[in-house]
Amino acid sequence: MSKRFLAILLLAMTMFIANSCGVLKRGGNGSEEDRLRAELVSYAKKHIGCKYKYGAAGPHRFDCSGFTSYVYKHSGITIARSSRDQAKEGVSVRKGALKPGDLVFFARKGRIFHVGMVTDADRDGFHFIHASSKGVMISSSEDSYWKSKYHSARRIVKD
Repeated sequence: MSKRFLAILLLAMTMFIANSCGVLKRGGNGSEEDRLRAELVSYAKKHIGCKYKYGAAGPHRFDCSGFTSYVYKHSGITIARSSRDQAKEGVSVRKGALKPGDLVFFARKGRIFHVGMVTDADRDGFHFIHASSKGVMISSSEDSYWKSKYHSARRIVKD
């Protein structure tokens, strides 16, 4: 998909944001799930440029897992505070099946050290929003640094 198409798609999804029950339901209403995903991504993007601080969980400074837990909490979903614990929640997702709002994890020598949230994905890769040492930003899975460290992805599902 082209960047322009993805931008238009994201804008369209954002326009349909509605009040949500705050959970992703297995086998639930697809449009409700889509609205929640758009809400998560839209809220996350409001924090682009916020500063990084180890151990911080918002609202103006974040570390990576503090950022993802803060964004999910805004939609009424509680997830673990550390990236290693977040990597055990929800269900595993294949890289080729990622959707906005899914969590992606990065590791060195098999040990998870970073988490981000998918903003958009296609068969060529994905973009994710995360709190890095440079602050909250969007990065590409195709960036050589992140590509070599990709570990896994999880979809947060609540029954």
